Amino acid sequence: MAVVTCKYHVKTPARWACEPCQINFCIDCIDSPAPGKLPRCPVCDRNLTSLGSGNLVMPYWHRLGQMFIYPFYPTPLVFMLVVLALGYGFANIPIPIFNLLLLLVLIVVVAKYAYVVLQDTAQGHLVPLPIGSETLTDDIILPFKQTALMFAFGSINFTIYDMFGPGVALIAYIIILLALPASTMVLAMEQSFFKALNPALIFLVIKRIGLPYFFMVGLLYLLTLAAEILQGLLTHMVTPGVASILLIFTSMYFFLVMFHLMGYVLYQYHDELGYSVEVEAEAHVPVGKLEIASPEMRATEILIAEGKNQEAALRFEQIIQTTPGNIEARERLLKLLRLLGENTQHTRQGQDFISYLFHENKIGIATKVYQECLAYDKEFRPARPNERVEIARMLRGNGQAKTAVTLLGNLHTEFPSFDGIPAAYLMVAKMLCEQFSDDSKARQILQFVLKYYPNHEIAAEAQEYLTVIDKLAGQQR
Repeated sequence: MAVVTCKYHVKTPARWACEPCQINFCIDCIDSPAPGKLPRCPVCDRNLTSLGSGNLVMPYWHRLGQMFIYPFYPTPLVFMLVVLALGYGFANIPIPIFNLLLLLVLIVVVAKYAYVVLQDTAQGHLVPLPIGSETLTDDIILPFKQTALMFAFGSINFTIYDMFGPGVALIAYIIILLALPASTMVLAMEQSFFKALNPALIFLVIKRIGLPYFFMVGLLYLLTLAAEILQGLLTHMVTPGVASILLIFTSMYFFLVMFHLMGYVLYQYHDELGYSVEVEAEAHVPVGKLEIASPEMRATEILIAEGKNQEAALRFEQIIQTTPGNIEARERLLKLLRLLGENTQHTRQGQDFISYLFHENKIGIATKVYQECLAYDKEFRPARPNERVEIARMLRGNGQAKTAVTLLGNLHTEFPSFDGIPAAYLMVAKMLCEQFSDDSKARQILQFVLKYYPNHEIAAEAQEYLTVIDKLAGQQR
């Protein structure tokens, strides 16, 4: 009965398992498969094996406290008080047949609501739903089917007694007691008397739930015993009138707790039993050694955790091809390529990332990416000259003039037809003069601009700045 946990989120129950890899995955690690298909292992690409909802949903033995509170939610509590009021209000009418009919009606209504509790809980509604106009009238025949079921089991036991004697009848009685909760659960979900009486179906339910079923049966009979003991105490502690009210209330209370318990067991094992539910188990918050930020990154992060870095890099590239805007994938790929020492691929991916960011007008992020790439590879440069100029301008504004000057070096050699060379070199000359006091080199760059780009619109400003430098040099002499 121990819960199998996810390898990567060590406090989260696992949903899937890969037997060849011996890895368990939770619902945060694996994308939901297409209907009728099993998900595939992100490591070996084989079909995963379902661990069933019994491992995913919180076990019923961890929710016993909530189960005892269930009847005190407003809906069931008001229901029980209304039943008590009706029973008490009409109890003194001196018409025995009327009192008997009223008692039968109330028993049927309570039994029907108990089945509603079981069915709603089995669908994943762990807080009572409001009682609508059809709640108690739809399938009102269910309590009568339950009565017929009890009569059928009793008849079977008496027949065995007549045919084989008390010893065999006792064994049959024990088997019937063990099978009765499963039969009730089948009746609630299938609403078929014959299915609820089918030994093969009852055995299948017990087999698929496994050992926890027998613990549930033990709890049900302990609840029955607790109700009898409590009712016995009440008869000696209060007056007969009050005792009768409390006896009815405690009977309903324990009845609802037991049906809620059976419903929750159905919910816990709905996958194993082949039932679909309205409320799937809630996604778990990742807690453990692996952070997974987005669904499409799950498989890649798992590959990295398993040391399959080359496969992870290829998966990152596939993600980027299909979703170019996945900045997280691009950043993770660059970090992984640095780890692998893939310099050529790192340059290509870094340049492509910067170009994408420029296309999206995210110059600030592009500058940060450039700095990270440059820290790894001193020869790294953006692929396009306009990208270099804008990043250099951003770096200059951030007080990183040295990096900006380096970035703009040799533009005329690498991109001779680039129209922005004069403006870029004017910016370099200004940084050399103002940030580094290197007037000589600044003068050389400005003279280069005036010589090779005399008709460019920036030539006049370059000449003006050169004049300023010459004047400052003359004053210093």
